Amino acid sequence: MDGRRFARWLSGVAVAGLAVRLAYVVVARRHAPLWGDAYYYQHQADLLLRGHGFIVPLDYLKFHRVTTAADHPPLFTLTLAGLDLVGLRSFAAHRVAMAFIGTGTIVVVGLAGRRVGGERVGLIAAGIAAVDPSFWVNDGLVESETVVLLAAAVTVLLCYRLWSRPGRAAAAGLGVACGAAALARAEMILLVPLVAVPLAAWAAGSLRRAAELSAIVVGAAGVVIAPWVVRNLLAFEHPVYLSDGLDVTLTVANCPPTYHGDYLGYWRIECATDHPPPPGGDESVQGIWYRRLAFDYMRAHPARVPLVMAVRVGRVWGLYRPLQQARLDLIEGRELWVSDLALAWLYPVAGLSVAGALILRRRRVPVLPLAGLAVVVSVATAITYGNTRYRAAAEAGMAVLAAVAVDAAVGSWRRPEAPEPEASAPIIARAPVGVG
Repeated sequence: MDGRRFARWLSGVAVAGLAVRLAYVVVARRHAPLWGDAYYYQHQADLLLRGHGFIVPLDYLKFHRVTTAADHPPLFTLTLAGLDLVGLRSFAAHRVAMAFIGTGTIVVVGLAGRRVGGERVGLIAAGIAAVDPSFWVNDGLVESETVVLLAAAVTVLLCYRLWSRPGRAAAAGLGVACGAAALARAEMILLVPLVAVPLAAWAAGSLRRAAELSAIVVGAAGVVIAPWVVRNLLAFEHPVYLSDGLDVTLTVANCPPTYHGDYLGYWRIECATDHPPPPGGDESVQGIWYRRLAFDYMRAHPARVPLVMAVRVGRVWGLYRPLQQARLDLIEGRELWVSDLALAWLYPVAGLSVAGALILRRRRVPVLPLAGLAVVVSVATAITYGNTRYRAAAEAGMAVLAAVAVDAAVGSWRRPEAPEPEASAPIIARAPVGVG
């Protein structure tokens, strides 16, 4: 398969994936209410364009109070503000726009799969991304996971670019991608120490080169996130970096209902609302209050902490009370039929992902860029709480790994044939160390 034929097939898969997404967001979600995080993002984007900066929308709209906000990093709000600028201002228009962004993720997943295992792997991976409910459900919710999925897929693609051509430009591109991912969801900053830096050091070939490429990755990521971090350091009384949302998250995830009973490993809002901070003070001051509540509870129940953390991870991977978790996802705005369908897809894709990782190890192709996304998700979930949508960052890696396994199975069933053209081989061959 030559490059043009691959592009045509990938385009066809992307169009099919777009049709799935449009059917979901236009038909199934046409009466979906605006609430939760989607409410926050929609109105924050509007208020940003009206010159109010990044503020808490509910405080302004309900109480006419300006409260400086850093609950979430800025990338998704900026994305919606950009759509508003070009005239796509309604919630329905944003849902359609998310479908197109999700289609971009299909293309990038396909390109990443091609680089890892060849054209067939790329097309299979794109096909999984096109139809897997865990991908397209996020587009209908209009929350940050749509952008996180795209950022994760781009990061995977650039990881393998760095591996095959370990130079300064590739390292800088990977750092920029990691920084952008962190501006979509704060925990994605873990990509830098857990994936990007180890890969850069591994690809370098010498200690001096490893230090150089690692520094470029870290520096590029830092440049991307620096404006937001500087804004937060200047805007709040106490230091805030990418987000202050972790503080209240720790409170709602570390309390009696989440350490015992039906909500083990999940979250309960009353754990925060029943213990409000003293009046006055900005989000950083309130964050200290919530953080202290959470840490005090954890210190009072040390024996439960490891179990709760394990259950959180089990929830996100469908290993602890998955049917209950599917129903808890209704709180996030998902339809039950979508949650059940996504759960049914999870197990075969996850199983194939494990097989694909073993195949790549046998081929001596780095698994870290793909499996590292799952590690990031698991670490972040263990610290916060179990939630299906937190798995979004790992979906791109799982799609590529599953495609590798499917491709290997297809190859084993085929009769021996003449070798395929070289263009169908994985684009993973290493360039000489030192290529810029």
